Amino acid sequence: MVKNKQPEKPQSNSKDPWALEEDIHLTIEDLINEEPFNVTSDDTGESVSIGTRVPSTMYRRLVEIRETPGGPYQINSDVMRDAIYLGMRILQLRYKKKDWQIDRKLSSVIDASGAFDRINSQVSDLCKNLEKLKSAEDTEHAVAHLDEFLKEVSNLSENWRKTTFVKILKKRGIITELLSQCSITSREVLR
Repeated sequence: MVKNKQPEKPQSNSKDPWALEEDIHLTIEDLINEEPFNVTSDDTGESVSIGTRVPSTMYRRLVEIRETPGGPYQINSDVMRDAIYLGMRILQLRYKKKDWQIDRKLSSVIDASGAFDRINSQVSDLCKNLEKLKSAEDTEHAVAHLDEFLKEVSNLSENWRKTTFVKILKKRGIITELLSQCSITSREVLR
């Protein structure tokens, strides 16, 4: 005689099937290929009943899915449980993505807040190199490098960065010494 066997409760040391945070790298294809979610209680045997109203077209879809020949669903609740589980996992991915976007924006703000230091450092490096060239009596190359640098500064799309470069460059003695030998376009950048 065969007895109806009750589904086994998950062991307390098993992975919690609702541990959605671990599913960050899932794709839609992964979700489609997964076995249907059929866990009706947590690892302590607890469960709750939830309910909601849905349009009749959605209900008809639910029934069609349950009645699919060879399908894994026995009752409408099986379809709903799997749909809720998949939906929750997609929502989790959506909100983690939002967190990542926020993290990326925060990094961008941090990066932008250090822009002045980077600009100042770049100008300092340029000035050191120009002074070395000038002291080596290679003013021609120093002027050519300054022309190229000022050309790139003039091409900056962000006005704040362009203005900051100009302010810092104007304060450097080597720049003012070499500027008169630069092209008219370069001199216009520092006006």
